[in-house]
Amino acid sequence: MKLYYKDKSIDLTFTHNPIIMKYKVMKLYYAYYIFDCNRYSSIKNRYNIDIIMVNKENTIVGYKHDMHINTVYENKKANNCIVTPVNYFKSIKIGDKITIE
Repeated sequence: MKLYYKDKSIDLTFTHNPIIMKYKVMKLYYAYYIFDCNRYSSIKNRYNIDIIMVNKENTIVGYKHDMHINTVYENKKANNCIVTPVNYFKSIKIGDKITIE
């Protein structure tokens, strides 16, 4: 699967596990789509990441660029969370739609 935003795409993996990034050592080269997640904790992550919060229609309702290690980000409007490498999608705007194919 691929995740598309504007003119850029990245490989995508789906999961229900909100602690998927814990204890990982290798660098992130693709995105994780975490179902039923409106709060993400980067505690015990090995490196910084970007977080995109989306609703059920994959419309962006919040984001956090360059999320530091040992940080928590929450958005009550979100249904799902997307974890991407730092600065992969540069100009994210709330209200834009993410496409998955």
